[in-house]
Amino acid sequence: MKHYIFNFFLSAKIFCKLFLVGALILAVVCLETGCSLPSGNFEPVELLPGWKKETVEITLPEYPAETHPPLVGWKILYWNQDGGSTQYLSANQQQLSITMEKNIPTAILCYPLTAVAESTVSFFHPAGCIYPYSHQASWEEGFTAETFFQLAQSKSLEDLQSSPLLRFNWSRLTQQITKKFQQAQEKGTIFSPWFLQQELLKAHIQQGTASTRSIKTETLQQLEQTELQEQAHQQEATPKQLYYRYIPLATVQETIYFPQTEGYTIHQENAFLCEDEIVSCFTKKNQKPVLVTIGIERYTDR
Repeated sequence: MKHYIFNFFLSAKIFCKLFLVGALILAVVCLETGCSLPSGNFEPVELLPGWKKETVEITLPEYPAETHPPLVGWKILYWNQDGGSTQYLSANQQQLSITMEKNIPTAILCYPLTAVAESTVSFFHPAGCIYPYSHQASWEEGFTAETFFQLAQSKSLEDLQSSPLLRFNWSRLTQQITKKFQQAQEKGTIFSPWFLQQELLKAHIQQGTASTRSIKTETLQQLEQTELQEQAHQQEATPKQLYYRYIPLATVQETIYFPQTEGYTIHQENAFLCEDEIVSCFTKKNQKPVLVTIGIERYTDR
């Protein structure tokens, strides 16, 4: 019996020594290779841009309340994986927080809602910006953001990452728009980015072939406001101060500029805002343009 007990204790001592030696060797290997044991906190690994969420502050533009109809609030529209999301802000809010896919370009559109004839309407074109390139919405970037939104709206997150939209220089487009606007001001003419051939530009962006040659203006028609007033007088209607849909243009001065149309087609830029109604320069073939009321209800958002 003693012999077996002795052997048992001897085996146990040898086993313990081997265990301790093995543990020591493992500790040395870990120190040399930099490995570590789990701490209980698992840090997320960002496998691809957009895997994380990020909350950003977007600054709204200044609304020219002194020269334009009263501002009631803002309608905010931005792209997400579901196609789009909408928020409404009060007139005195200058910032909003949006949670988005981190580092995935997103268009934010800021539509001013104004009071017209006891109605709240969305008539003016939006200001905008494209995250993460900018967090400051501007009227000049509204066209850029709207173009991006329309192209991205039908795409999934995976489609967007592999599309030409992320390779296009959106900031350069805004710079070109600002340049054209300034040149028009210096010449005493009118330029709005919504006078551009937007469908042509969108096609070139999707094909990955867009360049400065893709920024082409529609054929514009001009009409003296006095001539329009004479026509309106014959129809027993006196036009009031007219507003363009692009905020930086403010009001019509002497000459109205709008895209030329054929027959009875109404281009969206033919619409102008009066004090209490929305009207359109409505063209007929081989005839002079006339001013026609098209109704506020077509633009009412809520």
